[in-house]
Amino acid sequence: PQLVVRRLVGRLQPVGQFERAGGPAEQVVSLRPGDRVALFTDGITDAAGPGGEPFGLARMDDILSRPTTCTACSVSDLVDELEQFTGTDRPGDDQTLVLVEMTRPNGQKVMKAAAAARA
Repeated sequence: PQLVVRRLVGRLQPVGQFERAGGPAEQVVSLRPGDRVALFTDGITDAAGPGGEPFGLARMDDILSRPTTCTACSVSDLVDELEQFTGTDRPGDDQTLVLVEMTRPNGQKVMKAAAAARA
């Protein structure tokens, strides 16, 4: 199967940030089988390598976009590569990732989820 990466663009707000007058921002998104939603803290993307370069969103996106049949494996791969990149298993900031994938076994909509947190 072909891997298709869709990114939500526009006026999406990070979780926990609120519009000044209107309260929490809200957007409804339809998910299809195979779609993934990654919720993460900036401790992952801001984690610095030995030269000071941040791990970054592009690197994280590349890891989470790899074809796999195992949602938890994607999270594990990200943690492993983050440790290799930074050269340590002790983060300088909290690092939390929740990865949710829509599946459709036997015609039913189901979500698989995997998570990792480091502090």
